[in-house]
Amino acid sequence: MAQTTETLAIWSLVLGIISFVVCPVVGAIAAIITGTKGKKAIRNSGYAKSGAGMATAGQILGWVNIAFSVIGIGLAVAIAVFVSSHKSYTSLNPGDCFNRTSSGGVLSSLVKHVSCDKPHQAETVGAFDYPAASGAAWPGVAELGVAANQRCATMARDYVSSPDPSLQLQYFYPLRPAWDNGVRKVVCTVVNGDGSKLTGPVGAGHVPSTSG
Repeated sequence: MAQTTETLAIWSLVLGIISFVVCPVVGAIAAIITGTKGKKAIRNSGYAKSGAGMATAGQILGWVNIAFSVIGIGLAVAIAVFVSSHKSYTSLNPGDCFNRTSSGGVLSSLVKHVSCDKPHQAETVGAFDYPAASGAAWPGVAELGVAANQRCATMARDYVSSPDPSLQLQYFYPLRPAWDNGVRKVVCTVVNGDGSKLTGPVGAGHVPSTSG
């Protein structure tokens, strides 16, 4: 007599596959449960029924789906936390202290505001809008850098009162994608020239040395 396939084993495999398309976690749990019950039914039949391989495959698919779901949720939470705590450099105003997300790449324009009383990478000394009409072509890094260096040096002298060669002037300016979206803001900041963090506000008596 030909063996019959345990229905629960079939359902376990089907649910394991479907869980990657709809109802990921619910489908995955259902695949694991039906797979377990299906294999029990096969054992209770004295292995007169087949389908143990299907049930095992369904269980494996279910666990893999749950693992992917947990990783996906973890990544979503991490991204949400990151986005909520970091802002565009355009949010900076004179007196704001902050840490940079990255020195280059797509995240280079993101900053995290911090108290000036806590260790931080930079302090904002001024900001201005680059003079350009709406729809004007992006002037390029060199031209933006020249304008930023000139204006930021003046703003730094107005912001602080006495020279400190250990400090350097740095600035943010809009790269082409931001420029094409209408961003014109240039932000002037000061940092420690040796790369160490500032440990307090510099507005009470420091003038940075100018550098790009």
